[in-house]
Amino acid sequence: MERIHRCKQCGTTLDRDVNAAINILARAKRQVS
Repeated sequence: MERIHRCKQCGTTLDRDVNAAINILARAKRQVS
């Protein structure tokens, strides 16, 4: 399995673990707000 995530919409390339951490943080911020 590839360790890199490439966004088809904007072209951003991130390590999958970094991308997952960003998504978890964003979800937590929405729940706290």
